[in-house]
Amino acid sequence: MNRGPTTVKPAAGWYALALACGVAGLVAAILVVQSGRATYRRAIDGFERVPVGSSGVLEFAHPGTYTLFSELNSPDPGDGYGVNIEIRSVRSGAEIRTRVLDVSRTYHSQGRSGFGLGTVEIPAAGRYEVTTTRVRLPETVVGSIAFGGRPMPRANATRPQALGLVALGLVAAAIVAVVGCRRRSTALTEPGEASVLGPAGRA
Repeated sequence: MNRGPTTVKPAAGWYALALACGVAGLVAAILVVQSGRATYRRAIDGFERVPVGSSGVLEFAHPGTYTLFSELNSPDPGDGYGVNIEIRSVRSGAEIRTRVLDVSRTYHSQGRSGFGLGTVEIPAAGRYEVTTTRVRLPETVVGSIAFGGRPMPRANATRPQALGLVALGLVAAAIVAVVGCRRRSTALTEPGEASVLGPAGRA
């Protein structure tokens, strides 16, 4: 009696394992994104700040290039250019010059919004006095000048890793499904169909 074509599907256990692979990739991606966002928030929270119209002594643990951001209650981010920023080494009294940013840098995190104004090259670890003076800034505009980290993290820096984990989970799920189909196909093969040759020496 001829049999029609048989559709081979993996057993329920293989479906469950494939689903688990896909879910594991998705969960790992979510954790990576959340970790990246937490790192981003901590970096911004850790910025050194001086209120506009005042002075303060900041401690820089490492030399290098730092970014200056304005955190103002103004809808116009360009208002930060109305603040004069003077930086001097407490130890030597030497003034440290700032430079205009060559690219736009901004951030938004937990109610804080920063607009990049420029950069400063801190020559050595130590204490520096920062004085901020209103030049073209209305008295109604208040806020701080923040010194960004080295380097400035990006909020979406972990997106490629997250997408990679999702793709890896899907690939693993597909491989498991294929293996399940093959195992199922082998299990359904009838005795006698597995070999077409008799014992060695027989015609």
